Amino acid sequence: METENIAITSAGGGLPADQTILTAKGITAVGTLGVGNSAAVLSYDPPRRRFVGLNAELVAAGLKAIVKVHTDKGPFSVAAGQQVMLEDGSWIAAAELEPGMRLRAFTTQPTRRDLVEGQGDFFRSADASQHELIGAECAVANWYPVSAVTAQGQTEVYTATLDAAMAFAPNLVLWIPGPSGGVGIVVAVQRAS
Repeated sequence: METENIAITSAGGGLPADQTILTAKGITAVGTLGVGNSAAVLSYDPPRRRFVGLNAELVAAGLKAIVKVHTDKGPFSVAAGQQVMLEDGSWIAAAELEPGMRLRAFTTQPTRRDLVEGQGDFFRSADASQHELIGAECAVANWYPVSAVTAQGQTEVYTATLDAAMAFAPNLVLWIPGPSGGVGIVVAVQRAS
């Protein structure tokens, strides 16, 4: 079963404190959420091609080797063993990514529809307009002589645990700000037991 594989292979995963994720309160650095606190995070439901707001609890996961994944949209920092979703829906450890690999990625566009179910009020601006997530092109960079994935040393990392039953592998959306709101990629997390 796919979900069981994710739980096993994401044991080496984790997010450093300065990596940003998408929460109902906006783009938030992982370290500002606070260990033991829960927050509504954005999760991707591949079978339904829809986004779901789910509560996640942050857990300290100790010191782990960090890599910076350089993409054509900007860098993401994760533990070397962190599982990242490829465009085709398969998973791979961040340290194994190679130039040209395409990641499951999203950006935003204005809408009058609400495409996020569940917890939180994602993408609602002060003027009450909404934005939806749409598919985006995002590939691991091929900037010779810079490596596509660079080691960043060891640092304290955090994992998130989703506290909901779902029919898909538990995940959340990492986010980096940029033009048109930024871009996000999907990474595996743990399911609450």
